[in-house]
Amino acid sequence: MPTASPSTLPFTGRSAELDSFAHARAEAARGRAQLLLLSGDGGVGKTRLVHEAAAAAAQEGWQVVT
Repeated sequence: MPTASPSTLPFTGRSAELDSFAHARAEAARGRAQLLLLSGDGGVGKTRLVHEAAAAAAQEGWQVVT
């Protein structure tokens, strides 16, 4: 049975984390250096969270390097 790729599944329940990324981008745009650390057990969605945050940054005009 084929499975959906993670990017086609709804992304829910991480608005606080995405807000942290957005806040860091806003502060960086003001010239304030930012560092975010992301940790968690395997399979909890760290990679998907970073992909979603990177997509939001790219949509805002940031250059995203992966």
